[in-house]
Amino acid sequence: MKAVVTNVGNNSKAIYIRGLLIGAVAGCLTIVLLLILSSFILTQTGSLPTDYLSWILLALDGIGALAGAYIAVRIIKAGGLIWGGATGAIIFLMILIAGLMSSTDTLGIYTVIKLAVLVLAGAVGGILAVNKKDRVKYD
Repeated sequence: MKAVVTNVGNNSKAIYIRGLLIGAVAGCLTIVLLLILSSFILTQTGSLPTDYLSWILLALDGIGALAGAYIAVRIIKAGGLIWGGATGAIIFLMILIAGLMSSTDTLGIYTVIKLAVLVLAGAVGGILAVNKKDRVKYD
């Protein structure tokens, strides 16, 4: 009897890469949509003190990382904490690169706080995705 050879190694790596990329892009798109929505709300309601603006942006980034990690881990179907945190880190890197290309500001404590928030939000999104029950289909 011949042994069946499967390509499990390459397929498993591809699912991780695909999940991380799709999750990171979905997280960034979520952040962009939330920024558009919040800017519309802020222009309609009036002015907002600038002290609150950085915290609002941090919260929106966290929500985007949570959503992106949720999607990534639903694709990967394993390792919610690790892959969710990795998705949050990738989203952070994407935001950091975009910010460094468009600004001359230096990195500071706010950058470290943003990294921590995105990785933690991603980890929470990954945990939520792993613990979500699949739908039971009755035939």
